Amino acid sequence: MPPTHSQGRKMRDSLGVIVVAGVMLAASSALANGHQAQKNAGPTDQSGSATVTFTLAAPPDMPAEEGLVRAELICGGQPAATAELDTSDHPSVTMPLESLASDCQVSASWQAVDGLTHEATVEVSEGGDAIERWRRYTADGETTTREFHVPTGDAPQDLSVDVTVGAVPDGEVGTALRVMTFNIWLGGTLDPAQGAGMGEQNLDELLEFVRHEDPDVLFLVETYGAGADIEAALNRNRNDGREFTGVQITREPGQAPDRDNLWLYTWLPVEEVYERISGGGVSSFHFGGARLGLPDGGHVHAFSTWLHHQDNARTHANRAAFEETLGLCRHHTDDEVIGTDERNRVRMATTVLEDRLTTYVGDDDAPIIIGGDLNTLSHLDWSERFAPVFGHGGLVLDWPVTRMFTEAGFTDTYRWAYPDAGRYPGSTMDPARGQIFAPGRIDYVFTRGDDVRVLDSATLTERLPEQQGSALDDRFPFYSDHAAVVTDLVIRGSGTASAGNREPLSEDAADPHASWPDEPSGHAIPAGQLSATASTEAEHRGAERAVDGDIRTHWHSDAAVELPHEITIDMERVRRLSALRYQPRYDSAIGTILRATVQASRDGTDFTDVAEVEWDRTRLPKDVDLDGVTARYLRLQIEHSSGGDLSSAAQLIPYEKQRTGPPAWVPQPPSSGDDQDVVVTTQTVHADCAKAYTESGTWISSNLTGYDGSLTRYSNTAGSTATWVPELPTGGEYEVAVWWPDHATTTRSAHYSVEHADGSADVTIDPVDGMGDWYALGQWTFDAGTGGGVTLTVGSGYHRADALRFRLVEERTTSGDAD
Repeated sequence: MPPTHSQGRKMRDSLGVIVVAGVMLAASSALANGHQAQKNAGPTDQSGSATVTFTLAAPPDMPAEEGLVRAELICGGQPAATAELDTSDHPSVTMPLESLASDCQVSASWQAVDGLTHEATVEVSEGGDAIERWRRYTADGETTTREFHVPTGDAPQDLSVDVTVGAVPDGEVGTALRVMTFNIWLGGTLDPAQGAGMGEQNLDELLEFVRHEDPDVLFLVETYGAGADIEAALNRNRNDGREFTGVQITREPGQAPDRDNLWLYTWLPVEEVYERISGGGVSSFHFGGARLGLPDGGHVHAFSTWLHHQDNARTHANRAAFEETLGLCRHHTDDEVIGTDERNRVRMATTVLEDRLTTYVGDDDAPIIIGGDLNTLSHLDWSERFAPVFGHGGLVLDWPVTRMFTEAGFTDTYRWAYPDAGRYPGSTMDPARGQIFAPGRIDYVFTRGDDVRVLDSATLTERLPEQQGSALDDRFPFYSDHAAVVTDLVIRGSGTASAGNREPLSEDAADPHASWPDEPSGHAIPAGQLSATASTEAEHRGAERAVDGDIRTHWHSDAAVELPHEITIDMERVRRLSALRYQPRYDSAIGTILRATVQASRDGTDFTDVAEVEWDRTRLPKDVDLDGVTARYLRLQIEHSSGGDLSSAAQLIPYEKQRTGPPAWVPQPPSSGDDQDVVVTTQTVHADCAKAYTESGTWISSNLTGYDGSLTRYSNTAGSTATWVPELPTGGEYEVAVWWPDHATTTRSAHYSVEHADGSADVTIDPVDGMGDWYALGQWTFDAGTGGGVTLTVGSGYHRADALRFRLVEERTTSGDAD
C-alpha cells in the first residue's frame, strides 16, 4: 500500500485549514459549496486556474461519520491539496489547483473506533468525468487509492474528489464474494487446428489456474465437456471446509454431451436451479442460473450468459477504428457498426432483461449477479469522452445491448472500478493469440441491487508463473481466447466481509501516450517496384498481397504447412537499405510473426543473415534496422508465429537510404485479360470512398467466404436487393460475371438487372450451375467511371451476394484514335 501521508497526524478540532502544494490557505468566507481559500501572503490572481473540490458524504445505508475526515490529493509523490471535512458543517471545500504531475492518488483518513468497520469510497472526476473509483472496508481509519492518471495540458480541468465514509459494527458489514466469468474456448482444449496436440495440457493447466484463483462464484462459457473436471479442480486439496457444486445451466433436450455451454460453480448453498426456458431467441444455451444462499441467511440470484456472436461487433468496430486512424476509406458507417447488435443480441438481451429475469426473480429485491460473454462492446467504453483514445479512431459508438443492461439498473463492475476506459481498456479478446487494433471488451460481470458493493475488478490474461516459459506458453500465453474477468464484491448484511488471505485485485494501465509509430528512416520503396514469393500460401492469400501497398490485404501461409516458413521480396535491383517494416494484419492476431531471421541477397541465390527479430503480438508495425545492408532480395525466415503453425503479413515494406531512379527495363510477360479485370466484392469502395456494394431490405452476414476470400451475404426476404457498381478505368465492352458462393441451400432462380451505357438488361440464372466459380451473365458496353451497375433482386429461396467481375473485352475507340 502506498504511503497515506497521514501517519502521525493529529486530528484538528476545527475545520477550514487547507494545504495546497505545501502553502497554508485559510478560509475567508463560506460559500454554498464550501470555503474559498486564499494565501496568507496576500491576494493572487487565480483567474483561469483549475480548482479541486473535496466533498464528504455518508453511504446511503450508513450513518454519517461524526468526526473529521482528512482527504489529501497526492501527485508525483507530493501533497498537492489537502482538506479537512465533516458532513455537518463543512462537507465541501473548493480551492485553486496549480499544474499537477500526471500520476496522483487520494488518501483519506478519519478516527478509527474499536468495534466499527468503515466503508470508504473515493471518486475522482476531471471536468465532470470520473477517472478513479475506490472502495474499501477497513477498521484502520484510513485508505489510499491506486495511482490514477490526471490528463495534463494547456487547459487543465477542474478536479472533484468525492469521499463517502460511514461506519457499521464489525459484524454487520456483509459477505465478501469474488466472482469470475470465463469463456474457456472449446472446453479448454484450444482450437484443434492450432493447438498442435497441446489441448489436454492446456486443459490441465487451466484447471490449476481456476483452482488457484478460487472464486466464490464462477460463471463458465464454452464449457463443452469440461464441467465435471472444473468442479473436481475447485474441490481438490481444500482445507477450508467448503465444497463447490457445479450447476449445469445448458441442458437442452437431446443435446450432445459436449454441448454443455454454460455452467455455474459455487461453494454457497444452491437453493434453487431455475427451470429451463426457451423462446425469444434465448434457450439454456444462452442464459440460466440459480438462487444461492448467503451465510447470513440472505441470497443472491446468479446467472451465466452467452449472447450470439453474429454479427461480429468487435471486428466491425476494429476495422472502422483502424481505417479512421490511418485515414482510409470506411467500409462501414457508425450505424452499421453498432447495428451488428441488431441481428441477434438486441432481441436476446430484451428476452433476458424483460422476460427471463422477471420469471426467475419476480419482485425479489435480492442482489443479481450476471456473468458471461455478451459478444458486444460497451457504450461506456466508446463514448465521446474516449473517442480520442488511441485504438478508438475518434469513433463514438452507443452500443445498444450494454446500454440496455445499464438502463435496466445493472452496474458494469469492471467499468465501475476503472471508469477511465482510455487508461484501462479491459480488453478480453484475444490473450491467447494477441489483441486486434481496437480494444475488445466483450466479457462482463454485471450486478444489480441496493445491497451490492463493488470493490475492485481485473482481467486475467497470463498463465500462472510456474506455467510460463513452456512450449505451450510460447504458443499460447493464456489458456483461452477470452480473458477471465474477476470482480470483488461485498453483499451488505451480517458478517465481517472478510476476504481471507486473498491478494487484492490489480490491473495494469495502458500507455496514455500510445500512438501509431513514425515511419523508419529512409524512403519506402513503392509497391509497384516490389514482388514477393513464399514457401507457402493459402488460397486467395498469395505472397504478392504482402507487397501490394494495401494494408487491408494480407499474405497467409497454408494451414497444412508447418513452420518454418519463408517469404522473399524482390526489389527489382540492388539497393542501399535503411529498414524493413513488418505490418501485421489489423483484423486478426493469427499468424503474427513473433520470431524470425531477416536475410539479404544480391542475386536471389546466396542469402546472408542480417538481423534476428523478436516481435510482440500487437497490430502495430514492427521495424528492422537494415542500415548498411545492400541487397535486391530480402527474405524472412519465420520460426514462430501467433496461433500455431501459421504466418501472415499485411505489408512488408523495405526502405532505402535514398530514392533512386527508375529501374533498368526488365522484360515482362505479356499482360492477360485478368490484368484489366475490375472486381467488386461486398467490401469494395471507390476512390472517393463511396461504397461499390449496397443493399436494401434484409441481408445477413454469412460464414461462407467467396471470391478471393471475400465476405459474403445472404437473404431470403423477397424484394431485397444487392447492387454492385464498378469503377471502370475506360469505356468499352465488358463481360460481366458473378461469383456465387457454394452452398446447398440456394435458389434455383436468381434475377439480375444490368445497367449499361445503352440501357438495361435483365438476366435470370440458375446459380447451382456455376457455384464457386465465375458465371458469365453476358457482355455489354459501359462508360468509364461509375455510371453502370448490376442489381440482384431476391425472389424465392436463399440468394447469396459476393462478387461481380467486369472484364474488358474491347476498349471503346473515338474518332480521334489511330487505327
